Amino acid sequence: MMNKTARQLIGGLVIEHMRKWHCMRLRWLWALMLIGCAAKSQAAPVTIPTATFAVQATHLMTIVPPTWTPTATPSPTVIPTPTVTPSHQPPDYQSMLNAISAYIDGKTQEMPNLDIGFAFVDVQTGQLISLHGDTPHYALSTFKGPLGVFYLWLIEHGQIQEQPTDNEHIIPMLNVSSNPDTTCILKRVGGLVPFNDWLADQGFTRETNFVFRWQNWGCKEGNDYYLPDSDWRYGRGDASLGLPGDYVLMRCAPGISCDKVLVPDQLAQFYAWVYRGEIIDAGHTATWLGWMEKSHTGSALFGGLPEDAGIHVYAKNGFRSVDAFYNQNFFNEAGIIETPQGAFALAVFMRGNPDFPGEGVIGEIARIAYEHFVTAHSTP
Repeated sequence: MMNKTARQLIGGLVIEHMRKWHCMRLRWLWALMLIGCAAKSQAAPVTIPTATFAVQATHLMTIVPPTWTPTATPSPTVIPTPTVTPSHQPPDYQSMLNAISAYIDGKTQEMPNLDIGFAFVDVQTGQLISLHGDTPHYALSTFKGPLGVFYLWLIEHGQIQEQPTDNEHIIPMLNVSSNPDTTCILKRVGGLVPFNDWLADQGFTRETNFVFRWQNWGCKEGNDYYLPDSDWRYGRGDASLGLPGDYVLMRCAPGISCDKVLVPDQLAQFYAWVYRGEIIDAGHTATWLGWMEKSHTGSALFGGLPEDAGIHVYAKNGFRSVDAFYNQNFFNEAGIIETPQGAFALAVFMRGNPDFPGEGVIGEIARIAYEHFVTAHSTP
């Protein structure tokens, strides 16, 4: 893998013509969203005792990407050091944070059970702004965006070879959230254990970012049928990795058992690193962006933004309505928003909104972030 300096020189603005080609290829897939998603619900988690994570404070900070190491060790906490040295004073995003905080406070007065974790990363400066962004959340299908990066990373490092049928699985996985196709991609990358190890190596805190189980949807290819083994280290514990047992890592919130967990801060900063070319090279980054690009009506983040040909959204969501296992609704979305003034990463995780899917809340947060970002980067 190339050194960090070389990777940063590559990153930033990935090649435009590759992105546009992928964009045109994928527009039609969004017509399938209602059909594809309605037929495929999330896996039922194991039933375990509940506990409460402490609510984290609002904060503003600047981040650096980690140095990749080939060992599966717990990742250090994020270091508040600049990633990019801007040519002028970095934007002051306090007004953005104030506006989003006021909006969320107003919504929680209307909906007392509403819980939102928000994280924003300015790709150009590396600034991270968040509200409860370092709290673990039930990830649902948002893990599929990083899974697509892992697949390309393995190809780039010669650990797997691209197969002709891979696009038949990865495009539905990232565009209509097909769960059986996700299983086929998990088969290609070697299962949940290497995926979770890779997340830790890329800077995700191991005990709060993982997929424990994915066994409700099989991958059938010819006569072969595949289901990935659960990563029992996250349930039973693993002393060598510092992981506790008794399924405590799945107690991501009161009354919720989460077999898939992500932290908004770390997902947003990971997407910023991917966009800058610091995880995979420019060509693979362009491929991933093409897979992830969404239409204006196919993304809650995009739904809050202006109709502008210069705006592009590369995102993956995850959602689940009230059912026999959960008495509340979930809707999450995270990705990259590209504008003529630059790009920023955004992750919004929401639970407890009685109005399902409630994507308007996520759209409004995206609108506020967009307007402050554009204003900050339009000022000389």
